[in-house]
Amino acid sequence: MQKNFFGAMTQSKLQSLEDSNLANRIEKEFSTFYSTSVDYIQKWFRITDYPSSSKWLMLKSVDTISYEDIRKSAEFLMPEISVKDSLFDETSLLISLLKGSKESFHELPIDKKWAVLFQNELFSDLKKLVYTIFSIPTSNTAVERIFSLCKKQWTDDRNCLKIDTVKSLLQ
Repeated sequence: MQKNFFGAMTQSKLQSLEDSNLANRIEKEFSTFYSTSVDYIQKWFRITDYPSSSKWLMLKSVDTISYEDIRKSAEFLMPEISVKDSLFDETSLLISLLKGSKESFHELPIDKKWAVLFQNELFSDLKKLVYTIFSIPTSNTAVERIFSLCKKQWTDDRNCLKIDTVKSLLQ
């Protein structure tokens, strides 16, 4: 963090405090919080570790699909698959099937394309990988919805309800 800048409004409030020791302690707490947050993000969300190319998932054209990109995705998400020779075989089969596919296939939405391909039993490892990637939630909307519903049920009048009662109200 550059020069302990926490925003103009915060800086103004800190300067208006009469006790400079209190202001210094607050600033130190802000710095600690910031450092802890950055450390957490770097530990759990290292963007540099993510595979750089996931274009292959879209099945736009044969040119966007390469064994190396698929292997990197597998190595990141499912390391046990990335070392198998069958992943190369499945990638080669995928490319050959896409080369021979009709124009109507390329007009399908992405989920339908994969569904058509996975009707073929020859894609066991690729199927696991694609299912894993598509099952990663893109947001926490579902969880927030549950919290919102819980909050509506758990009012001041009902704050003594047991968890099982609230659970049954939500269902």
